Amino acid sequence: MLSLLAERKLDGFVPGITDLIEGGYQLKDGTQALSAEEKIERGKTAIGALAAYRAAQAADNDAEAVEAAKVLKEM
Repeated sequence: MLSLLAERKLDGFVPGITDLIEGGYQLKDGTQALSAEEKIERGKTAIGALAAYRAAQAADNDAEAVEAAKVLKEM
């Protein structure tokens, strides 16, 4: 019944807690889901890059700001 609520199909896939933690299942767009560990690591990288971007902008350092923005856009 959960698949009916989530996907509006009786045979839709609803990931369980193990799927969410381990990742690797296929998403609707055809890509594979990241594991919780990978998501946490990417989040830490994004937070660091955002802090570097803000610091570079405050110091009027365009080169460092562009580099930090590039890291953020790759996420």
